[in-house]
Amino acid sequence: MSALHWNVFLSAAQPPPITSRKKGPPGDKLKMILGLGTFVFIIAALILLKIFVFGTYKSPSGSMAPTIVIGDHFFVSKLAYKGSIPDRGDVIVFKYPMNESLDYVKRVIAREGEKVTINDGIVYVNNKRIKEDYVQFLGSEYGIKVPPMRNFGPVTIPPGKLFVLGDNRDSSSDSRYWGFVPMENVKGKALFIYWSENEDRVRSDRIGGKIH
Repeated sequence: MSALHWNVFLSAAQPPPITSRKKGPPGDKLKMILGLGTFVFIIAALILLKIFVFGTYKSPSGSMAPTIVIGDHFFVSKLAYKGSIPDRGDVIVFKYPMNESLDYVKRVIAREGEKVTINDGIVYVNNKRIKEDYVQFLGSEYGIKVPPMRNFGPVTIPPGKLFVLGDNRDSSSDSRYWGFVPMENVKGKALFIYWSENEDRVRSDRIGGKIH
């Protein structure tokens, strides 16, 4: 075999040179792991907050108008009444006593031991008229269809119960029609509106509004 052919044979028999694969800086992998861990932590924290601290609800009716209207989405504190009971005037979310698979939102008017009377739409608790700047009589166009009940009572609230009314007083299914709310049915206190929309637009003027 000639020298030329021998050199060609040796060249063909040799393995290709090993090339090193470029590696990124060691910190890149650590950053990716930390970023993924942070993301998982945030998601877990939000889930825990949703379960134990805050709830989110959407109003399906106008029974609480104008405080809460159809299309309002609002936050509820689940810890507001741990070891305490709602104050008069608080807006609460609770399991509807006649069907606990449904959630209702209403305003607390009286608590256990208090006497409620309604005369011509004016509410008295323990024979004293209460101030209700939030009350409207908007009719069924903004709420649900119920026979108006502007006279009611007197009735004394039993232990462990609440008397609640809707702000849209002529169009609200509330304690006047189906009775009292057991404290164990209360899910939390409505705090503020975080989103609001109707069929064709976002109501930015309602977003961030405190519920009181």
